[in-house]
Amino acid sequence: MALNSATKNVEYISVDRLINQPPMDTNYISIRDYNAEKTAGAIHNKNKITPEQLASELEKDCNKALSIVRNINVQKNKALGYEVADIKTWAYLGLHFSEKIKAGLALQKYRTQGGADNKQAALARRKYCSIMKYYSRSSHVY
Repeated sequence: MALNSATKNVEYISVDRLINQPPMDTNYISIRDYNAEKTAGAIHNKNKITPEQLASELEKDCNKALSIVRNINVQKNKALGYEVADIKTWAYLGLHFSEKIKAGLALQKYRTQGGADNKQAALARRKYCSIMKYYSRSSHVY
């Protein structure tokens, strides 16, 4: 969710917005700029974190968080149950965001390079990053 400054409403961040929005942190490179660099064969600034790196780290960290809390018995401690539920919820949201970044990369590659294979990859990623995949898991946490 992010504030749309034009409408002053909080809105779901679409893949298009994710592609086109420059990162607030200058240590990261946007999907659009990263794709342009790769397409042009430019050498990437190694001091910047790429969307591929971010997606990979998010996936790794979120899966680790889920594995850490997987076997915690919260039956006798309601407060602990809420803390574990929060960790699971944030981990599932992080996994969704990781998939959304990957979908944005695939979609931008198709948009700039075309091709049937790139189109199929973009469609597959779009389907895979469905918010419902992770939302349904996080909604059963509490």
